[in-house]
Amino acid sequence: MNALILDGATGKRMKPITNWIPKDLMRIDGISLLQRHLDPLQKMNEVKTILVTIHQHEEKVLKAIKSIDKQNKPIISYIETKLQGTAKATLDVWKLLGKNEPLLVIYGDVFFDNPLRLFKSMATQKTSEASLLGYGPLKKYHSGIMQISPLFGGSGYVVEKFIEGLPNPNLKLDLGRAVSHAGLLILDPSAYKLLEIAYNKNKPNKFHLGEHFFPIAIEKIRFYVHNIGSHQDLGTIDQYCDLQERIYNKKLKGTDASKNLKEAFKALLEVQGTIYLIGNGGSLLVAQHTALDFVKAANRRAICLSDPAVITAYANDITFQGTYKNCLKNFIQKEDVLIAFSASGSSHNILEAVEYCNNTEINTIGVTSKSSPLAKISKIAIEFEQSDPKILEDLFSITMHKLTRLLEDVKP
Repeated sequence: MNALILDGATGKRMKPITNWIPKDLMRIDGISLLQRHLDPLQKMNEVKTILVTIHQHEEKVLKAIKSIDKQNKPIISYIETKLQGTAKATLDVWKLLGKNEPLLVIYGDVFFDNPLRLFKSMATQKTSEASLLGYGPLKKYHSGIMQISPLFGGSGYVVEKFIEGLPNPNLKLDLGRAVSHAGLLILDPSAYKLLEIAYNKNKPNKFHLGEHFFPIAIEKIRFYVHNIGSHQDLGTIDQYCDLQERIYNKKLKGTDASKNLKEAFKALLEVQGTIYLIGNGGSLLVAQHTALDFVKAANRRAICLSDPAVITAYANDITFQGTYKNCLKNFIQKEDVLIAFSASGSSHNILEAVEYCNNTEINTIGVTSKSSPLAKISKIAIEFEQSDPKILEDLFSITMHKLTRLLEDVKP
């Protein structure tokens, strides 16, 4: 079996993004779609050769392939000088790779939650001319809609109708049997002849699988509905934003730190002195914002150690690791409290400051990732089961707003 990633589209609906980057190099949660497709294919023993079609930003895509290629199996780049459509590209590639091998075809602008399991599942399906992967029930972001009927014996479904775009209310479509084509199919060698017939019949300028091949292959296409993760076509900027938001919200699950937030609230209620706040980079900005809210909204005495002249003076004249510790030595008292922010929880200047306060009987609150060094040494740790520093900083802000509200509602 060989694999084909169809990445040759122009991405008109994604402009202006596709003016400088092709859709397959757009990153989802920091990883490009192309890498998300190539990595699992390289792990599959069933796949001999991988071919990627390229139409625009050729140099960028070739460079990305080179950086992703782990030499596990050949990755061939197929340059489409003229965009001829998904079916024509499939036909040409099949000739190149060998017509007697099944072909696993992946739409390059589709995101899969669990690509390795999905690809392996499709690779083992018993197919007639073609087998498609799909999802149901329909979601607002789905396209490539199919109406299906169960096959005798429960071995999948047969396709009755195919609609390339979102369903038109005027079309006679049984939504109870409607599912979405997930941009993943396996073509048996016998489908090559069907493709040739479909192409030679009309010889359109652009020959597409959805528009030209699927309609003539109706009732010869097996359809398998999977619940392994989910998929989403990235045809528009709205779809791209929806997907990123869905992934972001998924990451936020299990990040509740309400138990330790209560302990921090109780500790701050008992503070007779000043609340000092420290952090680095984005965490320092959270510390600054929190100090502002404590002062303005909650009527608390709070100071964020963020004066660049002071910090750089200590860093330059003594050591960077001791910047906050040396600042605090000058004025922090036992009745004060230190709140330290760090996404990694391993910044030495933060850890030294917290250790100094612990050793001088000053209460410390660490806001950080779960089980980090900062979490372990802080007297109270507000910790999150999260490793992405950007999301952690958002969680820090949200949590500090909650803490501010608690303090504000009981302010003197």
